[in-house]
Amino acid sequence: MSDFAVSQPNYAPQAPYGLGYLNTNPSIIHNPEIKDHLTYNFNHSLEKTACFVEFFMDRKLHQAQEEIAEAIDSEMYDVITINIGRRGGKTEVMGGVGPKFCSKYRGFSVLVVAPVYNQAKTMYKKIKRGLESNKESRQLVKPKKEGFKESPFPLITFYNGSTIEFKSAETPDNLRSEGYDLIIVDEAAFVDDEIISAVLEPMLMDSGGILVKISTPWGTGNHFYDSYIKGELQAKMLEEGEGIPEDELRYKSFKFPSWVNPYLSKRFLMGKKKDLGEDNPVWLQEYCAEFIEDDTTVFSTAHVQACLSDAFETHYKTENLIYLIDEGERNKEYVIGLDLAKHNDYTVFIVLDITTGPPYTLVYFERFNGIDYTDIAEKHLALSEAFNDAPACVDQTGIGEAYMDIAKKVGLDNLTGFKFTNESKTEIITKLSTSFRNKEVVMPKIRVLLTELKAFMRFRTKTTFKLEARSGFHDDTVCAFALAMHGVENCTSGVGSIAFIGAYS
Repeated sequence: MSDFAVSQPNYAPQAPYGLGYLNTNPSIIHNPEIKDHLTYNFNHSLEKTACFVEFFMDRKLHQAQEEIAEAIDSEMYDVITINIGRRGGKTEVMGGVGPKFCSKYRGFSVLVVAPVYNQAKTMYKKIKRGLESNKESRQLVKPKKEGFKESPFPLITFYNGSTIEFKSAETPDNLRSEGYDLIIVDEAAFVDDEIISAVLEPMLMDSGGILVKISTPWGTGNHFYDSYIKGELQAKMLEEGEGIPEDELRYKSFKFPSWVNPYLSKRFLMGKKKDLGEDNPVWLQEYCAEFIEDDTTVFSTAHVQACLSDAFETHYKTENLIYLIDEGERNKEYVIGLDLAKHNDYTVFIVLDITTGPPYTLVYFERFNGIDYTDIAEKHLALSEAFNDAPACVDQTGIGEAYMDIAKKVGLDNLTGFKFTNESKTEIITKLSTSFRNKEVVMPKIRVLLTELKAFMRFRTKTTFKLEARSGFHDDTVCAFALAMHGVENCTSGVGSIAFIGAYS
């Protein structure tokens, strides 16, 4: 049993939260001095999973595991995504998180989900073994027959009424329950998106609980990648001093390769790297924890990154208004791409300098919502005039028809229509993807645009493919960019010859 700074002179031992073995089964200790000593250690261990694991399970977490545990312990995040290589130590840290919360809070409910039953059973056995490892941890759980059950599904019951259930995603209906305080999804990348969104996430609504996804990566076309990217995006926003909107879930993401685990054989890892090759997808995905793009990805991350430049003096008024210049230079040509908001989407302006390209330079980006068509048309007119009377083309498949009439009334007479169908959208999006591959565009780092490019996917239907954003993401910036590039290809020579506007539903 470990000793946690018991010499601190100003510490006044408190009763353990009313939730642990000292409170729910007090008869096990009678000596007041020992009880005070253990009470301190018990309370201390409940604050940090790393301390809990060491105090009750005689194990020590390595640094990466401690970072993961601290994020969960903070109870600051709604969704925590842990992208970790094989044998990185994910099971060990999860084996401490569940029991710690169950010991800290009375009646706390944890659900551990794995893609198949055998994986869930393996997690149960490891946690059970940890809780049975010494006399201290054994006092947390009810006597053996009550504390550990394996039928109809593995279940651990604590003295204070807290529980950990272990189930598989093979039969989604069996996962349904009134709710949980913490859901841990092991090998989350291999659990279907629909199970996450339709079954697991709703079970956290009442409690406002935490969803932890932990896995090796598996492609970019799934919920695991989506939540990982959201965590990265929010971390970047916080680094830059931006707050997270109150109505958004809090995401936290981690990425750890296999070798963060100091107990693994370095000889084995180096041998695998040599045998497979450092560019081999298996090495990159399974050991380096890299997301390998699959055939659903439209825009290659490598191609997009190659088109980014830090050489510009970029002006960031807000994350939704970014520009290199705010008005055109004399004798230069520009193209405007405009995607109009529909429902909860955004209206997006993108302006490209096409004078000497390719490559063509993105010089102006603006994204907003909640503005009516008349105000958008006025803004559009001012932008067109600022960039040498750059003309525009409106999508006529829906709301673009109404916008065209309003735009003409405010003085925009250089409008051309563009109809979006599945075929025409596929054509211009594919051309935009090709432009990135061929380095025909140059752009500053615009976070929301980069995120939407990553989230833009190719979905197979029964008869064809559809190109659109994954659930939970927008594609307005991508459509505006595609329309601007389509305008480049269809321009005739001359300043301000054409610009495209699109409204995509």
